[in-house]
Amino acid sequence: MHSGLLGDDWQDEYDALRRGWPFHLHTLREYLAHFPGRTAVPVFAFAPSQGRSAQETRAALTRGLPLPAPAAVGDRAHAESTGLQPLDGDVVRADDERIEVRTADAVYTFHHGPGTALMFHHLFGPDTHGAEAAWQHWLTGLLSCPPDTPPPRTAEAAASKKPNTAHPRKPPCVL
Repeated sequence: MHSGLLGDDWQDEYDALRRGWPFHLHTLREYLAHFPGRTAVPVFAFAPSQGRSAQETRAALTRGLPLPAPAAVGDRAHAESTGLQPLDGDVVRADDERIEVRTADAVYTFHHGPGTALMFHHLFGPDTHGAEAAWQHWLTGLLSCPPDTPPPRTAEAAASKKPNTAHPRKPPCVL
């Protein structure tokens, strides 16, 4: 039962709850099967998608993990950023709005839609201090530039007018 949030656009909110419940119940099953009795540190991050469509936001997330498009159960995910333990895990659920990755010490969920991206992670490992700020930095950086922006140039390369070779294999907007 839900109450309190449904306003004038109650039908849209109800539909969102109906689509989201199976995903969240799957997260609960992951906890019960792989982390019983352990206490998680919840991590939440939110970022506007900078005008991207839902599909473009999903593409940025899959590029940042990096996952094939479309992401599927069994795909391997990997992410690194300053202040984060590397994420190395398996996609355990994916639909058109969410991707869930399980590692040995966490369940990571990445949600997206038009205008926004959200993360709800459950970290069970010993080193979780600063994780929320680090994941917020990762997500904000991932979505901070348009999809067609080239990789950043180093200040030295920009000053010398040399071609951009700072990150020749790194996709744009990925930290």
